[in-house]
Amino acid sequence: MTMLTKCIVLLGFLFSLPLSVMALTADEILERVEEQGFLGFGTGHLQGQFSLALHEPGEEPTEYRFRVWGREEDDGTVKTTILYAYPELVEGTIFLFHTPPEEDARLWLYLPALAVVKELVGQGAREGEFIAGSGISYEEIAQGFVYRDGYTSELIGEATLDDLLCWQLEVVPEELGEAEWSLITLWVHQDSFVVVRAEFHDADGEIVRRMTASELEEDELGIVPRLLSVEDLVEGTWAEVRIEERSQEEIADEVFMPDRLQDLAP
Repeated sequence: MTMLTKCIVLLGFLFSLPLSVMALTADEILERVEEQGFLGFGTGHLQGQFSLALHEPGEEPTEYRFRVWGREEDDGTVKTTILYAYPELVEGTIFLFHTPPEEDARLWLYLPALAVVKELVGQGAREGEFIAGSGISYEEIAQGFVYRDGYTSELIGEATLDDLLCWQLEVVPEELGEAEWSLITLWVHQDSFVVVRAEFHDADGEIVRRMTASELEEDELGIVPRLLSVEDLVEGTWAEVRIEERSQEEIADEVFMPDRLQDLAP
C-alpha cells in the first residue's frame, strides 16, 4: 500500500468517526446546545404549542397551555412570542422576548384585562419565574441553556442515560458570590445536542434542582424532547413541560412587535 493510499484510508476512517471521537471541546458543545433553545425549537422560524403542569405533593396539578412563535433574525437576535391559551384567568396574556447575541434579553408583557403592553426592565425581572412555582425563568424560556459567557466549563467524560450516549459537562460561574448555583452538571445527547439532564447545586454543593428531558422524537425539524421535567428537590414540587407540536412556517413581523401584541390576543 502506497503512502497516498494509506492517507486516503486514514482520512476516510477519521471522517466516519462519531463526533464524540472527533473531540469537541466543552465550549463547542455548549455552543451547539444554545442553538436548541429550552423548548427544542432551535434556530430559524418556528411555531408550536406546549403545555405546562405544576405538581405539588397531594394536590391536583395546575395546568397551562401556550402557543409560541420564534424567529432568528439576520443579526442573530432571537425573538420569541408566547401566548397564554389556558386557563381562562390568564388567557390572552402574552410575553415577547428579544434576545440579541451579545446583550441582555428584552422582555415585554401584554395584559389583556388592561389592554396595555409594558416592558419588564432589569435582571430581576428576566430571572423571575415564567410561571410561579415552575422553577423555570423567563431567561430560560427565551434563551435556553446559555452557559458560556460568565462560566467556566469542563468536559469530564461520557455517560449513558436511558440508552442515550451523552457528554457530561461541569459548568461553574466565574463569580460564585453573585450566582444562584455553585455548580451545574449537564448531560448532553451526542446526536442532537439536547440537554437530557441538568443538575443545579447550591452553595453547599447539594443538588437542589434537576431538569430532565425525555421522549426524544425526530420530526421534520430534527430531534425534539417532547417532555421536560423541572424538579425542586427542596420543596418537593415539579413542573412538566410537554411540547405538543411544532412546525416551520413563515411568521409575520407583527408577531414580534411590542405595539402589535394585542392583535394576537383571542
